[in-house]
Amino acid sequence: MIDIDILIYDFDGVIADTAADIAGGVQATQKQYGAPVMDIPTIISHVGFGAKYLLNRCLPDLPPERAEEALSWYKAFYREHSRVKTELYPTVRETLERIHAAGVPQFVVSNKPESITLKLVEELGVSGCFTKVLGPESLEHMKPDPEGLVKCMDIAGHHKGLMVGDSFTDIQAGRSAGIHTCGALYGIGDRARLKAENADFYVEKLGEIFEHIRVQGAS
Repeated sequence: MIDIDILIYDFDGVIADTAADIAGGVQATQKQYGAPVMDIPTIISHVGFGAKYLLNRCLPDLPPERAEEALSWYKAFYREHSRVKTELYPTVRETLERIHAAGVPQFVVSNKPESITLKLVEELGVSGCFTKVLGPESLEHMKPDPEGLVKCMDIAGHHKGLMVGDSFTDIQAGRSAGIHTCGALYGIGDRARLKAENADFYVEKLGEIFEHIRVQGAS
Protein backbone atom coordinates (compact mmCIF):
# COMPACT_ATOMS: atom_id res chain seq x y z
CA MET A 1 0.00 0.00 0.00
CA ILE A 2 1.19 3.49 -0.88
CA ASP A 3 0.79 6.31 1.66
CA ILE A 4 -0.81 9.35 0.01
CA ASP A 5 -1.48 12.85 1.40
CA ILE A 6 -2.54 14.65 -1.80
CA LEU A 7 -4.41 13.49 -4.90
CA ILE A 8 -4.29 15.14 -8.32
CA TYR A 9 -6.62 14.16 -11.13
CA ASP A 10 -6.97 14.80 -14.81
CA PHE A 11 -10.58 15.72 -15.65
CA ASP A 12 -11.64 14.40 -19.05
CA GLY A 13 -11.68 10.62 -18.91
CA VAL A 14 -10.98 10.45 -15.16
CA ILE A 15 -13.60 12.50 -13.30
CA ALA A 16 -16.19 12.77 -16.06
CA ASP A 17 -17.03 11.12 -19.35
CA THR A 18 -16.90 14.17 -21.57
CA ALA A 19 -16.23 12.47 -24.91
CA ALA A 20 -19.63 12.95 -26.55
CA ASP A 21 -19.86 16.65 -25.71
CA ILE A 22 -16.28 17.40 -26.75
CA ALA A 23 -16.87 15.63 -30.05
CA GLY A 24 -20.19 17.42 -30.48
CA GLY A 25 -18.44 20.76 -30.05
CA VAL A 26 -15.77 19.87 -32.58
CA GLN A 27 -18.32 18.59 -35.10
CA ALA A 28 -20.34 21.79 -34.75
CA THR A 29 -17.16 23.79 -35.36
CA GLN A 30 -16.30 21.70 -38.41
CA LYS A 31 -19.75 22.37 -39.85
CA GLN A 32 -19.50 26.08 -39.01
CA TYR A 33 -16.19 26.41 -40.87
CA GLY A 34 -16.95 24.08 -43.77
CA ALA A 35 -14.49 21.40 -42.73
CA PRO A 36 -15.09 17.66 -43.12
CA VAL A 37 -16.98 16.29 -40.12
CA MET A 38 -15.00 13.57 -38.34
CA ASP A 39 -16.43 10.67 -36.39
CA ILE A 40 -16.29 10.67 -32.59
CA PRO A 41 -13.41 8.15 -32.15
CA THR A 42 -11.18 10.16 -34.49
CA ILE A 43 -11.92 13.40 -32.66
CA ILE A 44 -11.34 11.86 -29.24
CA SER A 45 -7.99 10.46 -30.37
CA HIS A 46 -6.78 14.08 -30.44
CA VAL A 47 -8.00 14.96 -26.93
CA GLY A 48 -5.52 15.52 -24.11
CA PHE A 49 -3.23 18.24 -25.41
CA GLY A 50 -5.50 21.25 -25.06
CA ALA A 51 -8.23 22.86 -27.16
CA LYS A 52 -5.86 24.53 -29.62
CA TYR A 53 -4.16 21.24 -30.47
CA LEU A 54 -7.57 19.55 -30.79
CA LEU A 55 -8.87 22.15 -33.24
CA ASN A 56 -5.65 22.20 -35.23
CA ARG A 57 -5.89 18.45 -35.73
CA CYS A 58 -9.61 18.44 -36.48
CA LEU A 59 -9.61 21.47 -38.82
CA PRO A 60 -6.10 21.19 -40.28
CA ASP A 61 -6.69 23.18 -43.46
CA LEU A 62 -7.74 26.49 -41.92
CA PRO A 63 -5.29 29.39 -42.31
CA PRO A 64 -3.85 30.73 -39.01
CA GLU A 65 -6.22 33.68 -38.66
CA ARG A 66 -9.26 31.48 -39.31
CA ALA A 67 -7.90 28.82 -36.97
CA GLU A 68 -7.82 31.32 -34.08
CA GLU A 69 -11.36 32.39 -34.88
CA ALA A 70 -12.49 28.75 -34.99
CA LEU A 71 -10.85 28.07 -31.64
CA SER A 72 -12.77 30.93 -30.03
CA TRP A 73 -15.98 29.76 -31.68
CA TYR A 74 -15.42 26.19 -30.42
CA LYS A 75 -14.72 27.31 -26.85
CA ALA A 76 -17.86 29.43 -26.76
CA PHE A 77 -20.02 26.69 -28.27
CA TYR A 78 -18.60 23.95 -26.07
CA ARG A 79 -18.96 26.06 -22.92
CA GLU A 80 -22.69 26.33 -23.65
CA HIS A 81 -23.05 22.63 -24.58
CA SER A 82 -20.60 21.00 -22.19
CA ARG A 83 -23.20 19.22 -20.06
CA VAL A 84 -25.49 17.66 -22.68
CA LYS A 85 -24.26 14.10 -22.13
CA THR A 86 -21.36 14.58 -19.70
CA GLU A 87 -21.66 12.71 -16.40
CA LEU A 88 -19.38 11.52 -13.62
CA TYR A 89 -17.92 8.06 -14.08
CA PRO A 90 -19.15 5.31 -11.71
CA THR A 91 -17.63 5.46 -8.18
CA VAL A 92 -16.16 8.94 -8.75
CA ARG A 93 -18.51 10.88 -6.50
CA GLU A 94 -18.22 8.52 -3.52
CA THR A 95 -14.44 8.29 -3.93
CA LEU A 96 -13.98 12.07 -3.99
CA GLU A 97 -16.32 12.55 -1.05
CA ARG A 98 -14.60 9.85 1.01
CA ILE A 99 -11.19 11.42 0.50
CA HIS A 100 -12.51 14.93 1.08
CA ALA A 101 -14.15 13.85 4.33
CA ALA A 102 -10.75 12.59 5.48
CA GLY A 103 -9.34 16.09 5.02
CA VAL A 104 -6.95 15.12 2.24
CA PRO A 105 -6.49 17.83 -0.44
CA GLN A 106 -7.59 16.99 -3.97
CA PHE A 107 -6.85 18.94 -7.15
CA VAL A 108 -7.67 18.85 -10.84
CA VAL A 109 -4.93 19.63 -13.35
CA SER A 110 -6.35 19.55 -16.86
CA ASN A 111 -5.28 20.69 -20.31
CA LYS A 112 -8.97 21.58 -20.87
CA PRO A 113 -9.94 25.28 -20.79
CA GLU A 114 -10.07 26.15 -17.09
CA SER A 115 -13.38 28.01 -17.15
CA ILE A 116 -15.14 25.00 -18.69
CA THR A 117 -13.63 22.58 -16.17
CA LEU A 118 -14.71 24.85 -13.30
CA LYS A 119 -18.21 25.03 -14.75
CA LEU A 120 -18.45 21.26 -15.03
CA VAL A 121 -17.18 20.39 -11.55
CA GLU A 122 -19.78 22.81 -10.21
CA GLU A 123 -22.63 21.43 -12.32
CA LEU A 124 -21.64 17.84 -11.53
CA GLY A 125 -21.79 18.63 -7.82
CA VAL A 126 -18.19 17.85 -6.87
CA SER A 127 -16.59 21.29 -6.73
CA GLY A 128 -16.52 21.18 -2.94
CA CYS A 129 -14.19 18.17 -3.03
CA PHE A 130 -11.38 20.07 -4.74
CA THR A 131 -8.95 22.53 -3.22
CA LYS A 132 -8.26 24.02 -6.65
CA VAL A 133 -8.82 23.37 -10.35
CA LEU A 134 -5.97 24.32 -12.65
CA GLY A 135 -6.08 24.64 -16.43
CA PRO A 136 -3.75 26.01 -19.10
CA GLU A 137 -4.70 29.60 -18.25
CA SER A 138 -3.11 29.27 -14.79
CA LEU A 139 0.12 27.65 -15.96
CA GLU A 140 3.06 28.32 -18.22
CA HIS A 141 3.24 24.72 -19.39
CA MET A 142 0.63 22.02 -19.89
CA LYS A 143 1.04 18.32 -19.13
CA PRO A 144 3.20 16.31 -19.68
CA ASP A 145 5.15 19.14 -18.04
CA PRO A 146 4.88 18.69 -14.25
CA GLU A 147 4.35 22.40 -13.48
CA GLY A 148 0.68 22.06 -12.54
CA LEU A 149 1.31 19.10 -10.25
CA VAL A 150 4.18 20.83 -8.49
CA LYS A 151 2.00 23.90 -8.01
CA CYS A 152 -0.69 21.76 -6.36
CA MET A 153 1.82 20.26 -3.95
CA ASP A 154 3.13 23.70 -3.10
CA ILE A 155 -0.41 24.93 -2.39
CA ALA A 156 -1.21 21.95 -0.18
CA GLY A 157 2.18 21.69 1.48
CA HIS A 158 1.99 17.94 0.88
CA HIS A 159 4.24 15.83 -1.31
CA LYS A 160 3.18 12.18 -0.95
CA GLY A 161 1.13 12.58 -4.07
CA LEU A 162 -0.79 10.48 -6.55
CA MET A 163 -1.55 11.58 -10.11
CA VAL A 164 -4.58 9.85 -11.63
CA GLY A 165 -4.91 10.11 -15.38
CA ASP A 166 -6.18 8.34 -18.48
CA SER A 167 -3.42 9.60 -20.79
CA PHE A 168 0.27 8.92 -21.11
CA THR A 169 0.80 12.66 -20.59
CA ASP A 170 -0.65 12.36 -17.08
CA ILE A 171 1.66 9.52 -16.14
CA GLN A 172 4.68 11.34 -17.56
CA ALA A 173 3.74 14.49 -15.63
CA GLY A 174 3.36 12.54 -12.39
CA ARG A 175 6.65 10.78 -12.85
CA SER A 176 8.42 14.07 -13.61
CA ALA A 177 6.88 15.61 -10.48
CA GLY A 178 8.27 12.76 -8.41
CA ILE A 179 4.92 11.37 -7.27
CA HIS A 180 3.06 8.09 -7.68
CA THR A 181 0.88 7.48 -10.72
CA CYS A 182 -2.38 5.69 -11.44
CA GLY A 183 -3.68 4.92 -14.91
CA ALA A 184 -7.45 5.17 -15.36
CA LEU A 185 -8.20 2.42 -17.87
CA TYR A 186 -11.89 3.37 -18.04
CA GLY A 187 -11.12 6.77 -19.58
CA ILE A 188 -11.02 8.20 -23.10
CA GLY A 189 -7.24 8.23 -23.55
CA ASP A 190 -5.30 5.75 -25.67
CA ARG A 191 -5.36 2.64 -23.48
CA ALA A 192 -2.32 1.02 -25.11
CA ARG A 193 -0.16 4.14 -24.74
CA LEU A 194 -1.37 4.54 -21.17
CA LYS A 195 -0.37 0.99 -20.25
CA ALA A 196 2.96 1.41 -22.00
CA GLU A 197 3.87 4.16 -19.51
CA ASN A 198 3.98 1.58 -16.67
CA ALA A 199 2.14 3.61 -14.05
CA ASP A 200 2.48 2.43 -10.46
CA PHE A 201 -0.95 0.83 -10.80
CA TYR A 202 -4.08 0.84 -12.95
CA VAL A 203 -7.79 0.87 -12.15
CA GLU A 204 -10.97 0.08 -14.08
CA LYS A 205 -13.00 2.32 -11.72
CA LEU A 206 -11.75 5.22 -9.62
CA GLY A 207 -12.92 3.57 -6.40
CA GLU A 208 -10.35 0.82 -6.91
CA ILE A 209 -7.56 3.19 -5.86
CA PHE A 210 -8.23 2.22 -2.25
CA GLU A 211 -6.91 -1.24 -3.09
CA HIS A 212 -3.52 0.38 -3.75
CA ILE A 213 -3.21 3.47 -1.57
CA ARG A 214 -3.62 4.36 2.08
CA VAL A 215 -5.18 7.78 2.67
CA GLN A 216 -4.99 8.85 6.29
CA GLY A 217 -8.48 9.21 7.73
CA ALA A 218 -10.26 7.69 4.71
CA SER A 219 -11.50 4.48 6.26
